[in-house]
Amino acid sequence: MQREAALNTESLRTIRRVSFDRFSEEEKNVMGGRLADGSVAQISISLGHFCRICEPAILADVDVSMVEQFYSQRLKEVSQATANKDLRHVKASFNRAVERGYLAQNPAKKVKPVNEPEREIRVLCTEEVQKLMGACPSAWWEALIAVAVTTGMRRGELLALRWEDVDLQSATIWVRNTPGHRTKSRRNRALVLRGEVAALLRLLPCRGTLVFGGRDGPLRGDTVTKGFAEIVRKAGISRCTLHDLRRTFVSHLANAGVSAALVQKLAGHSAIATTVKY
Repeated sequence: MQREAALNTESLRTIRRVSFDRFSEEEKNVMGGRLADGSVAQISISLGHFCRICEPAILADVDVSMVEQFYSQRLKEVSQATANKDLRHVKASFNRAVERGYLAQNPAKKVKPVNEPEREIRVLCTEEVQKLMGACPSAWWEALIAVAVTTGMRRGELLALRWEDVDLQSATIWVRNTPGHRTKSRRNRALVLRGEVAALLRLLPCRGTLVFGGRDGPLRGDTVTKGFAEIVRKAGISRCTLHDLRRTFVSHLANAGVSAALVQKLAGHSAIATTVKY
């Protein structure tokens, strides 16, 4: 009777044994068509850390203690926010593993994240933005920072921006969801290009299809992040990241009385709750 009940509830279904490496690769391929490129990369990174710390050969052998070991180690290596992000990615991937028949249940389900300290939103004032612009080593950097702080575009969106998506005459930038670059919300959006920013873009040479590409093609995100950190240091302002320019854009709109719904649309947030956090 117990076996019959278990069969009826699918608790005794056959679990397909697949290596953890194969599952990780499958996750990257399957989710590549559903999520933004950056999100897929983050999932792959989190699973990579899990494999490094726990060394699981077969996915079905992963248990709760292994997940706890992974999370505990990540808390020692990185900030609570990063460790929690890794745990969220692993949980979501293991949920999909259950759906595909690789796991009987999600071993990460009962592992609870620690509470993160509330982070103060970094918003730059006009004077700080001017100092950043003054510390730029090239017209390329001036244009990138100006576009970032006046449109709120994400780093990946900036580096994927094509000249064909920039209309200097109508002062419009299109952030497009394309097979080559998936936007986080999976939607296109049009952004206003200020006159002084358009003037900076006109100074840039068109070396290829990308507005903010390098001499040899697309730039790596971490390369741009490091370059921006050096500009911040030279500008002599308190620490900020390239993403803080996006936060500045959103916060300034909110402070100007722009409705949350419109700010959400301009920022490309999929949920208005994200917008409200800013």
